[in-house]
Amino acid sequence: MDIWPPKEPSEIVAYPIDWQREFGSGGAYYNDSIETFTLVVTDGDAEIEKSELNCNIIRALISGGTNETTTTFLNTINTANGQVLEREITLYVADGSVPYAPSTATKRLVIDMAFDEVRMSVPEFQISPGELNTELTKLDMLMDEWAVSGIYLGYNAPTIPGDGDLDDPIGIPNAALHATALYLAMRISPAFGKKMMTESQGALSLAMLNLRGMTASIPNMRYPRTTPIGQGNRWWFFNNYPFASGRNGCN
Repeated sequence: MDIWPPKEPSEIVAYPIDWQREFGSGGAYYNDSIETFTLVVTDGDAEIEKSELNCNIIRALISGGTNETTTTFLNTINTANGQVLEREITLYVADGSVPYAPSTATKRLVIDMAFDEVRMSVPEFQISPGELNTELTKLDMLMDEWAVSGIYLGYNAPTIPGDGDLDDPIGIPNAALHATALYLAMRISPAFGKKMMTESQGALSLAMLNLRGMTASIPNMRYPRTTPIGQGNRWWFFNNYPFASGRNGCN
């Protein structure tokens, strides 16, 4: 069972259901992938606003829920190799909970921060709505690229990049806002003939190190061929293999 970080009843929060470890190299279901999925509420009254699949990660936007109650969700996936797998998730809803993904931060805020980093204040430079929507598309695409590379932040992504709204909740942790704005500024600056200051470039390097540390996961690994199986795990058949690699012919 997975446990999502708690949220307040009034919040709308984006949560991930991450199957990448299972389908990645060394995972339990390596060389397989999710084709279809369902996500339903089995107990409680929090609501699923929307859910979508991206790179073996299911993103769910959750709202509501009665104060001091727990809602249980059931995620069922169907894989390319015909497997049907299930995962249960619980979410505690309570006033005063520290949200995983702040609903107060919007996509517009991060885009404004990015323009500020390249010394282009949005009101001062009269950035047009069309230019802001272009940068919104770049932000959507950046979050998809990061998710593929292992930096998944629970971003509130539209089905098609650019289809969302600037004032939509961004859905990422507060700790990731600065790094996201700095990286987006690096993407924005060439289109406007600008260059990031040396101080901003240094801040970006440090922020990305912190961001990768925040989202890092320990991959599953096989035992080396020379790993002893241990005194309590001996096999008394025709072949008594002393090493983990000898069992059932697995390497």
